[in-house]
Amino acid sequence: MKIEALLSYLDDHYSASIGAVKLMDHLLELELDESTLTFLHGLRSEVVQEQEVLHGVIRHLGASPSIMGQTASWLAEELGWTRLHRVPGASPDIALFKALEALLLGVTGKQALWRLLKSLSYDDAYHSALVSVNAGALEDQSADQLSRIEAHRLRMGKKCFCTAHPVGRVHG
Repeated sequence: MKIEALLSYLDDHYSASIGAVKLMDHLLELELDESTLTFLHGLRSEVVQEQEVLHGVIRHLGASPSIMGQTASWLAEELGWTRLHRVPGASPDIALFKALEALLLGVTGKQALWRLLKSLSYDDAYHSALVSVNAGALEDQSADQLSRIEAHRLRMGKKCFCTAHPVGRVHG
């Protein structure tokens, strides 16, 4: 029963990662500066690699990622992208800002996933599935991703919402 609950949790994260990759694919179609494009390509590559690790854990535990979960994630991302990108009069910068905020939330959850898997790797029931997963390194990678996403999010937020030159120092 506990393994099935863990599989459901892992499947949710796997499905969410599919939505994240799809969201980044949409962002990469926008006219963005070279720095942002490089950042998004790198982040997307890391998420795809992490997806492969997660897929391997799910398979090692005797299951496959849920097609229904993947479909629901794809649909939610498509609807979300439409909402992000189709704001009347909004620039692509607003869509990028909102998408970065969504990615920030997703990576925060992913960091918690890796932390949990690191703690479960000592449990006999999960050890063989997790022995080859360096969850500590993946947790650290998530922390680095959060830092990079936040830097880009703040830069975009300033670009989107600052109305004039600041009088004092703008923090962040």
